[in-house]
Amino acid sequence: MSSRFAPQDATAHALSTSALEQNSRLMAFNWSPAGYAHSDWLGSWAPLLEPREKADMRLLRHASMDLLGRHGLRQRYMRSSGELAWLLLPPARLEPVARELAVAMLGGWVRNGLTREEVAQQLHVLGPDGRAAAMRYAASLQALPYPADGVRWPMTSPEPASVVELGWSCMAALLTDEETGARARFLMRFPRGVVAPLELNDPQRSEALHLIGEQTSVNSSTSGGQR
Repeated sequence: MSSRFAPQDATAHALSTSALEQNSRLMAFNWSPAGYAHSDWLGSWAPLLEPREKADMRLLRHASMDLLGRHGLRQRYMRSSGELAWLLLPPARLEPVARELAVAMLGGWVRNGLTREEVAQQLHVLGPDGRAAAMRYAASLQALPYPADGVRWPMTSPEPASVVELGWSCMAALLTDEETGARARFLMRFPRGVVAPLELNDPQRSEALHLIGEQTSVNSSTSGGQR
């Protein structure tokens, strides 16, 4: 008789494990920023915490409390992740999502910049596959590929490395609830100045969140549980 219920029990166990893992990530994101913050943000703590994976837990706790205090985050935290569950994904899984988001954002540039020089720059920045994907996004999305100035979203430099930085900037722009402190914590993951200030209108925000949802769902289903 127990075998009849084994699949259901296994599913319940998997869901419970997933919920516990999500809660653990949320707690770490809220209260342990020293565990993930770039050294630019750590000040005098930086040399004491490297390598981070071997850092003393007591020092990590003190450094985290210092960071939270300096940035006014001790009373501001995320109580649940909701549509921002992607924010808690490990950087290695979130980076390709950020890049895909940026490729979509550059669709308008690819669609409208058709001179030989512009195409050469697009190929340099995005590569052939990335440029083709950007063109598809330009046709399938109505808002995200088209910034308000009608040209393209700002990039720190016309280099391939700037593509993922644009994606990080878009993700940061989605974090508008100051009460959660989510944006401030997210920025700590990167060197100062990497994330540029962007403004998204409602349609752009909606398309960005939808694309992130699609990409993180695909990542979750194909990751084999790896983190």
